[in-house]
Amino acid sequence: MDSSIANNVMFLNSNFSNVLWASSISNSKYKSCYFFANRVYPKSMVGVDYENCIFRGGEINLENLGAVHFYLKSSDTSSSVITNELSLFENCVLKNCIEPPNPNVVEILYPDSEVRFTSVLFEGCHFRGFIRSSWFKKCIFSNCIFPSEFKLKELDAAENILQNVLLSNAPCF
Repeated sequence: MDSSIANNVMFLNSNFSNVLWASSISNSKYKSCYFFANRVYPKSMVGVDYENCIFRGGEINLENLGAVHFYLKSSDTSSSVITNELSLFENCVLKNCIEPPNPNVVEILYPDSEVRFTSVLFEGCHFRGFIRSSWFKKCIFSNCIFPSEFKLKELDAAENILQNVLLSNAPCF
């Protein structure tokens, strides 16, 4: 599939298997979609929403993502109702191989200008390279591996849940 067709469109209940997403993607929405063994390496991805999507066994390069949101949205906001809605990354590699910003330089970031994950479940995922804790809100991390320089306590501050999380100095490639 040529992912250049994914500009200004909405995909609903769609399945994508073994797709290489290498083109620019913008102003699109994926709702209740399933991604199996996809490689997401966009030239740029801006203004894209992934609502209640499931990613299994893929690799996502976070370097060129701006205003991209992965999130769970419940159709019933009542806390007593259990639904089959889920936002999940399972056995995926999420990486950002750019150099971290210089800690002596003030960095100005606009709200929602970077990649965001809200109420997402991460199971058995490997995070590599420069990962910001501010990208994650109300997420659950189970059996995940983060870069050794990552500050796990910062994830705790944003209402995230960590279970069996490890740090590793695996290279970002």
